[in-house]
This record gives sequence, C-alpha cells and structure tokens, in this order.
Amino acid sequence: MAAAFPDSPYRLQLTIVDRPVINACALPGGRIVLLRSLLEAAETPEQLAGVLAHEVQHIYQQHSTRVLLEQGSTSLLIMAVTGDFTGALAYGIEGARVLGMLRYSRLHENEADRDGLRLLQAMGVDPGEMIAFYRTLEANEPHQAESPSSLSTHPDTGDRIATLTRLAGPPPLHPVALLPGEDWKQIRSICEHRKASSAPEQRAAETH
Repeated sequence: MAAAFPDSPYRLQLTIVDRPVINACALPGGRIVLLRSLLEAAETPEQLAGVLAHEVQHIYQQHSTRVLLEQGSTSLLIMAVTGDFTGALAYGIEGARVLGMLRYSRLHENEADRDGLRLLQAMGVDPGEMIAFYRTLEANEPHQAESPSSLSTHPDTGDRIATLTRLAGPPPLHPVALLPGEDWKQIRSICEHRKASSAPEQRAAETH
C-alpha cells in the first residue's frame, strides 16, 4: 500500500487496541489505530486492506491534522506526531478519547472512501472486497457494543456501498491476492493468542 505512494512523506504505523468495537481511526504522522473487533470482522486480508486504504487517505489528505487543530486537541496532536501516545493506546487508556475527538466531516469520509477505493485499484486489489466489508459493517451496526461519537458524522453505510459499487465498476479479471499461501484466520488470531498467553503473566504480576 505504501509502495503505491512512493513519494509520500509518511511512514505508516499500525496500533491494534484490544476493544470489542468495529472501528478504526487515522492520526497525523502516518499512524493508524485499529480496534480488535474490526480485525476479527475482516474475512479476508483484502477486506482489511480496504479499511486501511480508507484510513491511509485520511492521513495522506491530512484530514486528521485538520480535525485535531479545528477541535483544539493540541495535546493529542503532539502525542500523535511524537509517538508518545502509543503506549497509552496499547493499554486502551487514550483509545476512546482519540476516537471521540476525531469527528471527520462527511466530505472527508467520502473522499477517503473514493480515494481509498482508487488506492486498492492501483494495487490491483479487487475493490469489491472493500464493499464487502462495508456490508459487514451495515449488518453489525445495530449490534455494536458501543458507538463512538466519531461514527455520528459518517455517511449512511448503504449510501457508501451504493457509491463505491458505482465507482468500482466491473471486477478486475486478475485481482492481486494479498498474503497468498497464508492462512488468514490464523494470522487474524495472532492478537487473540497473544492476549491469552499474556493473561497468566499479568495475573502473576498483580499478585506481587
């Protein structure tokens, strides 16, 4: 994905936060925060690529920086740029606050959808995978455990699906397969395995 923008000044970095919410957000400086349930909801690596393509466009178009500045979130902006926030996010301390502060306009969301789809096409990935994930989002919307306020400004999911379907056109004849030969379910469960293996260590630490 980064190779599709060789002149980009950003070095993309991903933080996964252990929270049961299907959501993600982009921060200034090339940082993306992904909540665990979104990773679990992606049925293919191409679907996850669709989510990341959307978030990457927020970064490349500097939507995140503009929103934080407009909302006076100087402390979050500094943490995002310097990287000081990463440890806090890893423990879920700042995750909700960051998601709550990033209220993109519908224009920003539409731009990220459109250019994210174009990024997938530039990579040779079937944009239908991005659309398939939005259908998953649409099916899960009534069952979300919590709804961060950042979601309130998102366009209607059905409208997004219709727009992306129109922009995608016919599927590519020979789409690029990401992580060929790998077991996606096994890769996707890495975070779950790490969480399970670290639980005894955490309990032991709490008893001392």
